[in-house]
Amino acid sequence: VAKVHPHVVYSMLRHLPDLTHELKALHFRQAQPHILAYAVAAGAVAAAPLPLADLPVVSALQLKMLHTIAALYRQPLNVKTFLELLTTVGVGLLLRQGARSLLKVIPGFGSAVAGAYAGAATYALGCALCFYYQVVFDGHMPTAERIKAFYEEKMAEGMSLLKKSEAGSQKSE
Repeated sequence: VAKVHPHVVYSMLRHLPDLTHELKALHFRQAQPHILAYAVAAGAVAAAPLPLADLPVVSALQLKMLHTIAALYRQPLNVKTFLELLTTVGVGLLLRQGARSLLKVIPGFGSAVAGAYAGAATYALGCALCFYYQVVFDGHMPTAERIKAFYEEKMAEGMSLLKKSEAGSQKSE
C-alpha cells in the first residue's frame, strides 16, 4: 500500500494523533459510568455505621472496578500493573480507609464522612487507572509522581462532586 499509495499512508499518519485521542476519550466515556457506579456503591457501603466492617467490601468493590476498567481498555490487570497502582496510591489509600472507618465511632457525622471519602477515593482510583492506560497507549510508562498527582486531583474532584450532589439534594427537599 505504501508503494502504490504513499499519500494514503501519509494521511493516516497525519491523523493518527487525532484518532488516538478519540480512542482514549471513547475508553474513558465507557469507563466513567462504571467508575461512578462503583464510587456510589463504595460510598453507600462505607456509610454503614459499623467501624472497620466495610473495609473488605469497599476493597472488593474497588478491585472489581479496576478489573472492569481493564477489560474496557482491553488490557490485562496483571500483577505488575496492580502493584504499580498499589504502591503509588494504595498504601496511603489503605491507611486512609482505615482512618475513615474509625471515624464511624462519631455517630452520624463519622458515617457520613466515611461514605463521602470512600466514594471519592473509589472515583479517584478508577480515574487513575484510566489515566495509567491512556499514558501507556501513548507508548510511555507513567511515573509514580504523575499517577499520584492525578489521583489527588481526582480525589478533590470526587469530593467536589459529592458536595454538589449533596447541595442539590438538600435544595430539592
